[in-house]
Amino acid sequence: RGRGHATAMLRAALPGTRGLVADAEEGVLIDCNISNAASRRVIEKNGGLLRDTYPLPKSGRLTHRFDVPTT
Repeated sequence: RGRGHATAMLRAALPGTRGLVADAEEGVLIDCNISNAASRRVIEKNGGLLRDTYPLPKSGRLTHRFDVPTT
């Protein structure tokens, strides 16, 4: 934990999303549980900007959604 492996894996995976979906050329949408601070840091270290916070339909748990660039 805390050695940057998740950040590096996300960084390596993002360019591969281009071409998979039409909008992925500009960025992708990634979400994480509002209580998961480690995932939020990983997303933000890869350029993620908080889009909004919303409740999941079935559980009502709050989730952060981030716009993350693929370049």
